[in-house]
Amino acid sequence: MWKWIIYLVIAVWMSLEVLLFNEISPRLGVAGTLAWMLSTALVGLIMMRQQGLQSLIRVFDHLRREELPAREMVNMAMIIVGSVMLVLPGFFSDILGGLLLLSPIRAIILSVFRLNNSGVQVVNTKIIEVSPEYSERDDRAQT
Repeated sequence: MWKWIIYLVIAVWMSLEVLLFNEISPRLGVAGTLAWMLSTALVGLIMMRQQGLQSLIRVFDHLRREELPAREMVNMAMIIVGSVMLVLPGFFSDILGGLLLLSPIRAIILSVFRLNNSGVQVVNTKIIEVSPEYSERDDRAQT
């Protein structure tokens, strides 16, 4: 069942990309279309670096305060997805990627999923180190 839904989403996505490309590229011309694709790819890479680093810093701040950074992790994931969508060629993916890079749109998406950090804290954490020798010995014991 899920396989067919994924196929349908991909087919609709590709159809929208082709439709928009056929509508927009004749108006821009070859040079304009190439300039659009290259500039959105460059903007996507720059935004991934800039906003991604800012979001990563906020994740570490939450971890330093011993809070779960669920909201920041989802925010960072949306930044990465939006940036990758800008890098991919296509007008529809550029539109969606650009929307995902806008803070108000991400805030609306986060509020829909009700992700906030209120009252959630990490308690009694332990770090367990596993040496490679232990891992190899455990693998040999299982075979």
